[in-house]
Amino acid sequence: MLKNASFSVLQVLVVAATLLVLYRILLETIGIEKLGIWSLVLASTSLTGVGGLGMPGSVVKFVAKYDARGERQNAERVVQTALWSIAIFSGILLIAVYPACSYLLSVAMPAGGLLDARAILPHAIFSVWLMLLASVVYSALDGMQRIDLRGSTLMVGSVLNLGLCAALASKFGLTGVAWAKIGQNAFLLILSTALLAKCLRSTSWLRPGWSRPLFKESIGYGINFQLMSLANMLWDPMTKGLLSKFGSLEMVGYYEMAARLVTQLRSIIISANAVLVPVIAEQQEKSPDKVIRLYLDTYSVLFVLALPAFTLVMVCMPLISMLWIGRYVATFALFGSLLSAGWFLNTLNAPAFFTYMGTGELAWSLTSQVTVAILNLALGVALGMQFGGVGVVCGWVLALSIGGSLVYLSFHRRHNIPTAILFPVSSKALALVCFLAVGASILVQLLSSPVNSLRLNLVVSAAFGVILAATLWMHPLRSRVTKAARTIGSP
Repeated sequence: MLKNASFSVLQVLVVAATLLVLYRILLETIGIEKLGIWSLVLASTSLTGVGGLGMPGSVVKFVAKYDARGERQNAERVVQTALWSIAIFSGILLIAVYPACSYLLSVAMPAGGLLDARAILPHAIFSVWLMLLASVVYSALDGMQRIDLRGSTLMVGSVLNLGLCAALASKFGLTGVAWAKIGQNAFLLILSTALLAKCLRSTSWLRPGWSRPLFKESIGYGINFQLMSLANMLWDPMTKGLLSKFGSLEMVGYYEMAARLVTQLRSIIISANAVLVPVIAEQQEKSPDKVIRLYLDTYSVLFVLALPAFTLVMVCMPLISMLWIGRYVATFALFGSLLSAGWFLNTLNAPAFFTYMGTGELAWSLTSQVTVAILNLALGVALGMQFGGVGVVCGWVLALSIGGSLVYLSFHRRHNIPTAILFPVSSKALALVCFLAVGASILVQLLSSPVNSLRLNLVVSAAFGVILAATLWMHPLRSRVTKAARTIGSP
């Protein structure tokens, strides 16, 4: 489990680093408005992910289940059934929804960018189909607890996409970016397939085949997972569509960059939690009493990691703007700060969310995802009409925070866990330091000129880093982690 968690974190770090470089290249080659167009096209095609039927989530659970029982043949048939079901169903669906995606773009996008958007739409849809097939193979690797292999594949694919974009974007513009995405997803599908064949010591799951009993078992679990995914798929296109409607393509571009920055940070924080799904699925079969203890331990670690990490991004947004964009952009800095606050509160549900996935109890997770989607639309429209693009982002942040809380609140109520542990007493000093740092950063932005603001922000960021390091060093969790590391490292 430690090896898998380490590779998960390393994978996200590498992907995040390549994304930072990639967006800087895209800013210089295609510009912020065309980056906004690419973002809207990807958002419109994300809805076609419904073609996955929720199968990838089912594959993780049932491959882990049958592998734990020693039923390797059933594990292979789960992968085979999911792979061919998705290949056929999603292929037909993607062709059928092409006109709908084109129409959505005409509604959400200003006329000036519509021609470019429609030109790359077929490429984006094909890349989604490749991604859906690859997601089945990734999920099988996760189910076998070979997250290290999945992580290695994604790291190589991310670097490949960066290289392809650097080579193609300057010559072919948005079309080059779309070709790079197709190349990345095709490579990931081929490499992950070869790795899974090696793990299973078989390629029989690649042959055309379908198991009705396993399909029914998978789809029974997967239907809730698919509904969750569908609700989740609405988040990004809805936010970007409203931002384009009440703001501008430039705002969409800066939102895309800020959102990528913050969600990659979030991925780094929760990536280790993702390994809980196959572990909990296995524990559910062998020792159900250990599940709650595993949840409590992971939540306490998550809180200590998430609070200072998101705070650091909020405090450093002006400096990040200078380093990443090359100048201070107030819109980018504001969006990054708002999204950091919203995703911090939403990230607290990660241990409960993954525990629900591992045990197969998805009702509250589904309720949460649907609530976020509904609130995002309602608040985005209401606040967007009053405050423009900034109002849309504020509505999204509120939706994330309120909807996400349903997961951990329901989990605590279901298992009679006091809600007081959601704010650990041992982290009071840490919370105070983070609160003061955010307050100081806001005052600097409000009361200083742009030039002085950046200098003062650097001082605040450096001071926060020093005080944060001291606070974390004195935190009780440090001694626990050190003790656990020594135990793992001992013979």
